[in-house]
Amino acid sequence: MNDPFWEKAVEFLLTHTSKRDTVVLPDEMAGPPGTAIRYSSFNESCTFDFFVLHKGMFEFFSLPFMEWLVGTFSAYYANEVFVIFSHKPLSMNPDARHVEALYVKLEEARTQTERRGERAVFLHIPKTGGTSLYNAISKYYAKKIYFQRNEHLSGFRRNLEDYDLIAGHLARTALSRRLTQTRVWFLFLRHPVRRFLSAVAHSRRPNEDPSLFGPRMRLMRTLSLADLMRSDLGCREMHAQLYMLGSEGETTGGNEDLERIYDNAIAFLNREDVLVGITERMNESATLITNMLGLPDLEIKRKNVTGNYETLIPQSEISSVEDELHEAMQLDIKLYNQMAEILTKRMNASLPERSEKSLPGSSHLSKEAIFITGRFRSGTTVLWNLFNVQKRYTAYYEPLNDSLIAAVQCTKPMASHRGVSSYWDAYQPLLDQLPDYHKPEFAYHRLILEEGDKYRGLKNYLDFLLHQARDHRPVLQFNRVDFRLPWLRQTYPGATLVHVFRNPRNAWVSSRRHLPEDEWDDAYHPDAYDLFQWIVALGDEFPFVSDPKNSYEAHYYLYRLSRIMGERVADCSIDFDREIQSSPEASLSKLVETGCLRPDDVGTARTVIERIDEEHWSAYRSDKWFGEIESRCEEALRELGLLEGLARQPLASIKEQHRDAWNSLGPAYGRKLVNALLQTASAQRSTITRLLGTIREHEARFHKKDRAA
Repeated sequence: MNDPFWEKAVEFLLTHTSKRDTVVLPDEMAGPPGTAIRYSSFNESCTFDFFVLHKGMFEFFSLPFMEWLVGTFSAYYANEVFVIFSHKPLSMNPDARHVEALYVKLEEARTQTERRGERAVFLHIPKTGGTSLYNAISKYYAKKIYFQRNEHLSGFRRNLEDYDLIAGHLARTALSRRLTQTRVWFLFLRHPVRRFLSAVAHSRRPNEDPSLFGPRMRLMRTLSLADLMRSDLGCREMHAQLYMLGSEGETTGGNEDLERIYDNAIAFLNREDVLVGITERMNESATLITNMLGLPDLEIKRKNVTGNYETLIPQSEISSVEDELHEAMQLDIKLYNQMAEILTKRMNASLPERSEKSLPGSSHLSKEAIFITGRFRSGTTVLWNLFNVQKRYTAYYEPLNDSLIAAVQCTKPMASHRGVSSYWDAYQPLLDQLPDYHKPEFAYHRLILEEGDKYRGLKNYLDFLLHQARDHRPVLQFNRVDFRLPWLRQTYPGATLVHVFRNPRNAWVSSRRHLPEDEWDDAYHPDAYDLFQWIVALGDEFPFVSDPKNSYEAHYYLYRLSRIMGERVADCSIDFDREIQSSPEASLSKLVETGCLRPDDVGTARTVIERIDEEHWSAYRSDKWFGEIESRCEEALRELGLLEGLARQPLASIKEQHRDAWNSLGPAYGRKLVNALLQTASAQRSTITRLLGTIREHEARFHKKDRAA
């Protein structure tokens, strides 16, 4: 770094440190000859010989640590930016002015250390979502310390009672022996099988460096699940939650009897000063814990997320040991289930008004929900972003995307989606729970749902998203519910349905412009906004779309039916071209009139609507070409009774009334073949999404190193 203050500090280190010394220093500073511990990797329980304090990063460290540092070490160098401490005797005197400035800052911190919450201990069981909780809670504690391992606690010689919040991957009994004052203890438990698989998946992440692993993670990375379960270290990982809570040893493992460990864990968790959250119910648990600690409601942002472990561990490998895992972890699962029951009782006792209003399955779930529906490239992203930029809404983008979990982790916004910095913020706090609810099949299975139909898995998933919005108004943007609107209307009677449509010719051009021109007419192209997938998936119900003469014919059929359904079922329909683009105030007025936007939301919403300067459809095909296809489709839909009957009658009734027209259609694809094809295509897309994400990540690292050089 070309800065004289940084250069002088580095010069001091090069002069006064040796290869045997350990030095703590900022991430950006050039390292001395010894061992360097960067701020981002530093733990306050670490031992070191020199400490380079950047005065502008004073708040990075806890007040007890800073007091210990200045009281135990001596300052030997100081300038406008840095003060360098060491326990070694050096014959140097720092510039007193710059050291005094640090002491003034330390005294100011002492006057601002009134904690916001109860004195507490956080037992962080790995892969339970604890990193997110700690990051949210720790900002309310000036006096805090975190231990990565039990060994750090064993070597820690300072007084733990100086800290208001003590946290880390620690055995409960080892920590209990060091504490003398009363505290609130809190922790998260996760379903033991899912936690174990998540830990294994974490060790198998391709971007991890195995040379930095300990023995347990090395085994988890290299052994199969079957072999891992039969190893001592694998058994310790399987029972990690039990060991951390009930083992009487100094480490989280050993040869102790599991029954006795279970009894110890239950006795501890049933204490009145212990709060247990459940990872699968993250927001409910966080609310209970923060209320008991006397803290405000927190926004939990997911950190250190492994994601869907099934993408890192083959499903065949999981299936081969799943029964054995559940059998081996009976006590762990029993503990988890008991704590989940206690959480429910505590929530009902302490938050009756919230449990009445917002638990999944409640009739109140849809009361304020907004569902946006439209075809791909029709303006649904613009509508979604009108709500996404407002603080009072939780706006979910494409929740039925079959590659959703991979997309959340890897996909950046498209350049054509102006004003969108991220699609996935609403999902980040839910990543650990999302695989339990979201299924890829929601994107292509049962695309037609009518009143009276049941689709429990899809309903549970939508209930989950609505529930997680909490005090915000939920907005769900769909490109895959065109023919499910009657089901949505019946299932969520209090929701507002907003339908958007676009000139089908412009929408078709927009969905094809990324392809070579000679591939535009290919209706079965795999990368054209799911047109191929919809042709295949709807073959049984709408066989007329299964053999199109070109891509626009299939596109127009779907557009026309989607528009009929939207205009007949939704609460309002918005024309992307004539309203959002040409008269944005008209579209915003519709959203205000239907109660979706408040009048004071309109100003912010208006700022995200931009004029799209795309070439008109006439630059690609003639009016005659489009018109002939559209006329042919309109005539077919009229003969099949869909222009008149869709959304007004059950599909079976329409087919019966127009039996001859429907019988004249060719046979549909076999359902088993269709399912296999769609599942394979979905899995490939998820894999490609993750590969592209990995490539972008490596490119970013390369460019960062290149800039640094």
